[in-house]
Amino acid sequence: MEHPVDSLGLVLPEPSWPDERGSAGPLEPLRRFCNTLNRENGADAWRTPAELAAWLSAEGHASAGRLTRADVGRLVALREALLVGIGTGDLTAFATLVGARSVRLAATADGGELVPATPGLDGVVTRLALAVAITSASGELRRLKSCDHCRWVFHDTSKNRAGRWCSMAACGGRDKARSYRRRQAGGARRAQP
Repeated sequence: MEHPVDSLGLVLPEPSWPDERGSAGPLEPLRRFCNTLNRENGADAWRTPAELAAWLSAEGHASAGRLTRADVGRLVALREALLVGIGTGDLTAFATLVGARSVRLAATADGGELVPATPGLDGVVTRLALAVAITSASGELRRLKSCDHCRWVFHDTSKNRAGRWCSMAACGGRDKARSYRRRQAGGARRAQP
């Protein structure tokens, strides 16, 4: 899989990596939002208003209108609060940044769904808040985790919800190799007189 790069040329893995797009179900918008930042190398999908607008369009969000640096800063702060909340289980900072939101009931083929009452960037923030609320209520939000190695956000599909790595082949293998080297180095020191 060829990964995209940000405006500085830094590698930014596909937001769903290592799984298929959409595989996280109702957690997918949250995972893709969080994975706009590669915390290993500092790559960021939206450093400028134009990059944020392009990302919103690529993710299927309605036009957010003319975006500003303040809008980018607002979403960066929201992303960081969500990343911290996923790691700690405390979404207080995220909830504070989201603030009060208005929703309405939209008729669907299955009955109805809550949707943002306001368009644009406020609507995007409201959709993220709704995703957090719905997945929290169902207990699914606990399946959204930050990789112990690279901190990429992944959907933990393990039966006991004990997943620690975004990918066993990538980060899990690195972690196991590091542990093995530490054990070998410790054994070598004990063997010396």
